[in-house]
Amino acid sequence: MPSANVLIQHMQRARILHVDETSISLNDKLVWVWTFFEPKSGKVLFVIRKSRGQDVPREILGDNWSGTLIADGWKAYARYVVQRCTAHLIREVRDITEKDPDDEDAARALRTFQKILRDVKKKTPKFGRSVAHGRLVKRIKYLISKYRAISSLKKCMEKIERALAGHVSIRPRPPDSRRQQPSRKTTP
Repeated sequence: MPSANVLIQHMQRARILHVDETSISLNDKLVWVWTFFEPKSGKVLFVIRKSRGQDVPREILGDNWSGTLIADGWKAYARYVVQRCTAHLIREVRDITEKDPDDEDAARALRTFQKILRDVKKKTPKFGRSVAHGRLVKRIKYLISKYRAISSLKKCMEKIERALAGHVSIRPRPPDSRRQQPSRKTTP
């Protein structure tokens, strides 16, 4: 089993990381378990810290890490390029439907959002990533415009809208904004 330092170095070299944090009680004190998962190798690093702030990802990844985090949009990740985890966006709409099961608008928004994401997963190989992304953005913008005026959905639609713009994204950065990666030789 690799040491923590070896895993931290591995995470610092990764281009894509899934990161999340959750609270636990340890000796009657609230602490945070941070999970850093590198999907290519399947390696996982868990760290326990008293903080839920940006100091933890900064400690693990350093000041110059330029990959993409797949995360929930928590402000601790603001210094990094974040691909917003769509499961968290779906959960936010689902939470509204659970709070008020009679909210037909929320239920319809949830079904529509889930259908949009399922369609993108199915059609990305057919159309290619950039075309699928363009269609996804167009459909999500329509969803936002349709449901943002409804008071129970306004806050949620604003979060989804922020996921389409700014430092939070639902897709990786375009190739021209990525750090230069060494070319990989392939054999025919």
